[in-house]
Amino acid sequence: ADGNEQDADAVAAAANIMGEAARGVGFFILVNTGIDEDLMADSLRLMREIHSDSNVRFPVAFAPPESDIGLQRKGASSAARAMNRIDTGEPKVDHIQSLMVGPADEERCKRMARHSMTGVWPEGTEAAYTFREKSIEYARELEALSLDVRALLALSAGLDRRTFITPVEENAGMFRYNFYPPMDEADDPCAGKPGFAHLGAHTDFGVCTLLIADRPGLEVVEDDEWRAPPVVKGGVYVNCGDLMRQWSNDAFTSAVHRVRMPTGAHDGRAGIAYFSCAYTNRSPEYNEPLIVPVQELLAEGATSTYKPEKWSEIFQRRVTLLAKK
Repeated sequence: ADGNEQDADAVAAAANIMGEAARGVGFFILVNTGIDEDLMADSLRLMREIHSDSNVRFPVAFAPPESDIGLQRKGASSAARAMNRIDTGEPKVDHIQSLMVGPADEERCKRMARHSMTGVWPEGTEAAYTFREKSIEYARELEALSLDVRALLALSAGLDRRTFITPVEENAGMFRYNFYPPMDEADDPCAGKPGFAHLGAHTDFGVCTLLIADRPGLEVVEDDEWRAPPVVKGGVYVNCGDLMRQWSNDAFTSAVHRVRMPTGAHDGRAGIAYFSCAYTNRSPEYNEPLIVPVQELLAEGATSTYKPEKWSEIFQRRVTLLAKK
């Protein structure tokens, strides 16, 4: 959909379905994406292995703003804090361990004045080195798919297909490789109780997030109720984020979601989230454009509640919340 010659009827049909979902819940599932299902399965399996093997070394810790790639250990993140909802009874920290992975292309990172993954990749086992190869391959697939998603959402609203692409095309996507370990009351007094979440309710901060996982657990708010989307073999789950909601003048919804693991014995959950265009360009030569809310999507006579601003400024607000203790 991103500028290549495609079947017009198929593109229009896909755009309409995705647009309807984005205007409602802000969540949908992609099937028949063309991504090799073995690549997805291998990525999840290897990610589970590197998080579970004590022989794997993680050279760099995730510690923004100094480092926003690397390992984030269990309990270091907080969806409640990111949403400024620390006193609502939800877990104050997330019970997940994450590896944040940025682009591996050295030249691209140099242009963006960002640290590449050199010296950051996990090491120490054969699985760790294979994980690096698969991650680079999977990143290429997800970046291309995310461009299609953004193009189709624009087409669904009658806009130019590059509306949600061009202003942020100098940025790059970022992966969050998550492992949700088994838990009991020794880990958290609330573990195992109804409604306990490994990852509390939140919205994502960017344009869209593409997700895969090897176990159920994801829940999305629909009609004011938590609902578990169906498990679809080879499916890629998509959340619209806060930037998309702002950019579209609230035409598209930012999906509220969480991860709630089943009670009782289980072997944890591996999940991979790809945040489209989240790795921002910091080059002093980069003239960052403003994200201007699309006026055409406002109802007649309505006024936008958003001002034009830079994506890096929007991003920094969320990071500031994450840093609060």
